[in-house]
Amino acid sequence: MGIALTLILILSCKQSSQDRPPAFQARARVTTQGVGLAIGDSLSRPDARPWSRDTVSAIIIAPNCHSCSNAEKEFENHVYAYCQAHSLPAFYVVAAESPVQKDLQELERLHRPVLRLDLKSVGLLRLPTILRVSSNGVIRSMWTGVAPRNERDKALRALISGPNVESYKRIRNEDFQEGRLPSDAQLLALSSRMSTTLPQHAQKPAVIPILQLAGRAPRELFITRSTYILCSTADDVLQCQDAAIILARAGFTNVYAVGLPTRPAPAPQSNAPQLDGDRFNGR
Repeated sequence: MGIALTLILILSCKQSSQDRPPAFQARARVTTQGVGLAIGDSLSRPDARPWSRDTVSAIIIAPNCHSCSNAEKEFENHVYAYCQAHSLPAFYVVAAESPVQKDLQELERLHRPVLRLDLKSVGLLRLPTILRVSSNGVIRSMWTGVAPRNERDKALRALISGPNVESYKRIRNEDFQEGRLPSDAQLLALSSRMSTTLPQHAQKPAVIPILQLAGRAPRELFITRSTYILCSTADDVLQCQDAAIILARAGFTNVYAVGLPTRPAPAPQSNAPQLDGDRFNGR
């Protein structure tokens, strides 16, 4: 069964209102506060149609803005070219509030399908982001930020058919406190604040600030052990998600975000304005 890659390019010129880890900030810009999309969440088309008609998956690309770097544009074009070469449906989604007309004109000139989407309401809070979703919008894998040239093929393979590179799980505080942790479990706190009750016999958490996590985690934590991030020690839930993504991208195999809220399924945005959406074979 074929794989449909839906390419959604979301244009936004908003800047982050808070500092992100240097290694992460180079890959993603946060557009607002809140709980961002993660594996297992859903993303609906603004016209409420399936992302693909008779195939399994689709890829969504959300770029930074009209002034994004050449590296970002090159990677987006790389993914889009793959879609075209393999006859896979591809979409661009422009932020509903975006006033940037130059980009829209360029997309129209290239005859690329465009849909408008409210980034904040659907949870697309980091730009750029690439998602692989099922036909009904369930997220199967994702790549946050720019892929360097030497990682583009790896990123593309992971998005299309390989193992997800940003996989982590949510766990409720109640389940964490009452559950039985694996014997080799390791706990991670992003600050010395501690409002989560630890399970009995749990080891003391390692404290690594978010700005130091990318550099210190591979040296101070065990990549193959289950890692539980205490979200109550983060400045906000988005920072806890940042930490989970950083660890997953670094190769940590079992990452849990303790106390991270679950996003509700988004309502279809059937009244959202569209651009060129119906000119492309009804996709």
